[in-house]
Amino acid sequence: MRDASDMAPTIDQTVTSKQACTRLGIDRSTLTRWVADGRLTPAFKFPSKAGAFLFAPEDIDALEAAMNATAK
Repeated sequence: MRDASDMAPTIDQTVTSKQACTRLGIDRSTLTRWVADGRLTPAFKFPSKAGAFLFAPEDIDALEAAMNATAK
């Protein structure tokens, strides 16, 4: 059995694109580009070409920490 810490988040445990942009201090177009480039992988994507992204909180935390580390 997998450890609970290895499990993907449920939808109610995710960070929306808007929340991710606010936390990372970036524009939505930058977030979309980072997803396309593989810099950030969404935990969920709603159907359709324009479907919304949802992210695992720990992925946003890690990216935020990396950005803060390089800013120093």
